[in-house]
Amino acid sequence: MGFLKRNKIKKVSGDQQLISYSLPFGMLITTECLVLRRLEYGDSSIIATVLTPDEGKLTVMVRGARKSKSKFAGLFEVGNVLQLICYLKPNRELQNVKEASYAEKLFSLRDSLEKMAMMSAAMELTSQLVHDRERNESIYHTARRFLIWLNESQLLQLNGFPILQFRLASALGVDFQLEGEDNEFRHRLSENHRHFLSLLIQGKGQQALSFPLSGLELKSLIHYLDQYLGYHFDGLKPRKSERIFEQYLL
Repeated sequence: MGFLKRNKIKKVSGDQQLISYSLPFGMLITTECLVLRRLEYGDSSIIATVLTPDEGKLTVMVRGARKSKSKFAGLFEVGNVLQLICYLKPNRELQNVKEASYAEKLFSLRDSLEKMAMMSAAMELTSQLVHDRERNESIYHTARRFLIWLNESQLLQLNGFPILQFRLASALGVDFQLEGEDNEFRHRLSENHRHFLSLLIQGKGQQALSFPLSGLELKSLIHYLDQYLGYHFDGLKPRKSERIFEQYLL
C-alpha cells in the first residue's frame, strides 16, 4: 500500500499534470483535485474547496451542481478525486468550474459511517495544513494515497489516522524526533505511543497499522500529534468532524 510507505517525491503522471490555456477572461486549467470541503450556495449551486497538485488549494463555484440532472451531480462530495477543468483568475478568490469527472471512483468510502468519519477528519486536517494557492505535491499525493487506501480497506483500521498525521507532517518538512533534546511533547507519550511512532520513523507503516493501541491511547495520540502539528503550523484548529470520528475510537 502506497499510503503506508514513507513519503517520496514522485514525478506526476501524465493524466495528473497541469494543462493550461490563456484566455482573455483568465486561464483555463485542467488538473486533478481532491474535494476537501463543500457548501451549498443559492438554490442549486455548490462552493467547494479543492486541493490540486499544481495550484494548491482553490475555492471553486460549481453552478447548478445540486440539480438532479446536472452533469456535476454527486461529483463535488468531500473525499472525491476528480479531473477538473476550471477558469483560473489569480486575483479572484472564487474560481468557476467548467467541467469535472471522476479521476478515481472511491465509492466504498461511503460504505460505513466509520469510513466517512475518518475520511471527513482527514480532509479537514489536510485543508487546515495547506494555504490557498500554496503548491505542495507531496501533501496532495499523501492525502490521495490515504483516500485510496481507506476506500480499499475491508476492515477499518483506526491507526490509519495517526499514520496520516505523521505522513502529512513529513510532507511539510517536519520530522518527529523521539530522542535528543527534551521537549514537552516527547514526555507526554506513553511507551506504546513511542513504539508506534518509532515504527513510522523506521518506515514500518504496515507494522504501525496493526500495532495494538487501545481506544484511549489512540485518542490521546491523535490529540498529541495535533498539538505537535499546531506548534509548527498556524491555523490548525479543533476539527468539526472530530466529534463524530472520536465516537469510533472508544
